[in-house]
Amino acid sequence: MFHYLDKYALDGNATKAIFEHFRNLLTAAAILAAGQWLSKHGMAANVHGLVKQPDGGVLSMIGIGLIVIAVMNAQVKMLWVGYKGLWIVLMWAVHIGFAVGGLFAYSMLH
Repeated sequence: MFHYLDKYALDGNATKAIFEHFRNLLTAAAILAAGQWLSKHGMAANVHGLVKQPDGGVLSMIGIGLIVIAVMNAQVKMLWVGYKGLWIVLMWAVHIGFAVGGLFAYSMLH
């Protein structure tokens, strides 16, 4: 697997695409995390706290949507380069696994 690193390191477009994907993914994950935090820490004791709950839900849905868009963009780029079938399924499985694992860990730790 590591012998492919030379190939990608020498290809500026591939390196740029990889870093753009992870930048977009981390930005979307930060938005999702902010929404989860708002949903979890919104106190229903006053009006301000009641507004935080739906705001957190909306922000979370935007974060999930952005993650899906980032992964779909990566899928299109992988198909364009020539990766098909199992690689696409593996990419989706890894992204979904990390997203579900992160949400589960956050819900259990806080």
